[in-house]
Amino acid sequence: MPEFIIPRDEKVLCELFGDFLFMKTEKFRGFRKERSDDKFRLNTADLRLLNKTGVVGRFFRRWFQTTWGVNTWSAFFEGETPRQELSHHYHDFADGGALLSVEMEQQEQNHSNILEADRFGIGTCGRNVGMTNRAGEWRIVPHLFLKKDFVDGGIFTTGMRNAKSKSLAPSFDFGFNKFAEFMIRAEKAAKSLKSYSPPENEEEKWWKLFWSQIGASLAFNIELELPPERLLKIALGLQDCMDNVVRHQGSGAGDFIEIDNLFGYLWQIITDNDKRLLSHAEMIDKNEDTMDLRMREPDYLYSTKVFYHLGHMFDEKILFPTGTYFGGAECVWTDQQNFLGAFQNTISLLKSNLAVIKGGTRLSREEKRQMDYMGIEKTALNIERTWFAPPTVFRLLPSVMRYF
Repeated sequence: MPEFIIPRDEKVLCELFGDFLFMKTEKFRGFRKERSDDKFRLNTADLRLLNKTGVVGRFFRRWFQTTWGVNTWSAFFEGETPRQELSHHYHDFADGGALLSVEMEQQEQNHSNILEADRFGIGTCGRNVGMTNRAGEWRIVPHLFLKKDFVDGGIFTTGMRNAKSKSLAPSFDFGFNKFAEFMIRAEKAAKSLKSYSPPENEEEKWWKLFWSQIGASLAFNIELELPPERLLKIALGLQDCMDNVVRHQGSGAGDFIEIDNLFGYLWQIITDNDKRLLSHAEMIDKNEDTMDLRMREPDYLYSTKVFYHLGHMFDEKILFPTGTYFGGAECVWTDQQNFLGAFQNTISLLKSNLAVIKGGTRLSREEKRQMDYMGIEKTALNIERTWFAPPTVFRLLPSVMRYF
């Protein structure tokens, strides 16, 4: 494998991501290829299906913000993410004014070091990875967008204006149009209120509409078995907590919000309104022997389900749209095994043509019941959602913090 100069640029980083995704193990020194490796490698049919699903962007998002690097510069975690490495080249990342998205492309003919500049008609996007590929091979194409590429500096506003023409399609994943429709409905509902007074700045308007609903997005999506009026009370408490936390986040380059501490506060608000739920200490107890025994207890199973969905939905409903659709969040995942587990789920789903394999005889009837109750099939075993998971830390960036 060639020696790369650190920090690497977007072309080299995306080439490295492609080597991982396409399992080009022959490029890594000291890695001896085994015949059994092929059963885990994505073949042509698998890659076509992966490309069709559009989830490669969500896959890349996790890889791009996982601490693969060795350069530690924050007291909150060890290592460095590819996003942080790239920020040395483009300072817009630190302000929340930059996006790097990727797409898969299958080669029709041999390519060498060619740059298809401005392929999508905007700024710095459309830069291809500069490497030779054989016909039929897949590669990862990076699309870099900087602050100057967005209308009035607004990432979401630019996406809304270009959604139909798809001139910014690589920046936004397949869920963007559905999210945009949700935001339009939210604006319509807000306009029906006499008290609604939107700001003149369009990006600020959309951001405040989105953020004002995150408490409800959590409360109504974490599988709580409560009546609507209780859920609404929890939603108001969660909203107030999130508002206070982000307003007091550190302003330094290495300051982040720790997810474990935050979840302790959020869980307290939820448990205050649902006495069936167990304590936060019990939820973070990693004793597997105890967990296996207690999963048969109705309240423990219910608590585990809600806690699991809290983590999943916090990413799916809050951090993902904040970072991908507004450019306003930086996440850091340090659990590389969790990442590899999601990759394994993705491979299994692709090789089964997206059909869920529940483990066959390896799971007992009780384990299958627990799995169904937890909704694992709808989240971790859904290829569109398997890449959502709570990060170790996160922070909101100046591009949205200025609206608080």
